[in-house]
Amino acid sequence: MNYNSINLAKAHLLNYPCPLNINFLWNYGFLLGIIFFIQILTGVFLV
Repeated sequence: MNYNSINLAKAHLLNYPCPLNINFLWNYGFLLGIIFFIQILTGVFLV
């Protein structure tokens, strides 16, 4: 079995060429977006 593609993908995800603060803020904004979407859905459901 060839694990080269798996190792390449793992190395790309672990050594992502992006500053840490940008990556952190991107993840923070994504989580805030999910929470906002869930809040809208529950608000519509409860009305």
